[in-house]
Amino acid sequence: MVVKRTRKIERDAYPRCFRAMQDCVTMDDVVEYCEAQGQDDLVVMSGKTWYFLAVRSTGEIVDLAGKMTLTDMLAVKRKICEEFAGRVVTLDARESTSYRVVGKLGRVIKDSAYEWGGETFHEMVIAIL
Repeated sequence: MVVKRTRKIERDAYPRCFRAMQDCVTMDDVVEYCEAQGQDDLVVMSGKTWYFLAVRSTGEIVDLAGKMTLTDMLAVKRKICEEFAGRVVTLDARESTSYRVVGKLGRVIKDSAYEWGGETFHEMVIAIL
């Protein structure tokens, strides 16, 4: 159910060229997509219109997509701080969406912009305080 809903949210949130999870059918597929060491290595949160994926062992925030309320965003921030306190996380943030908020997670160590699919993204490293 979570995988099916995640695929739908991804379809709604991203242009075709950014969709990467459409072939995921099972949680094992999501583990492989995220390059995690198993389901226990994943941090997964989702609502009816959004999802969040991260990998504990690598500190990579894989995806944050969909329409979120302020309450949802604060819950994700709490989860990130809980899971990765005192560590650095890596992520690619789309300038037109998540980039505006992810810099507030902690101290930005690296922020390198690049273009993909006609959009600006930022490869980021953030120290979670």
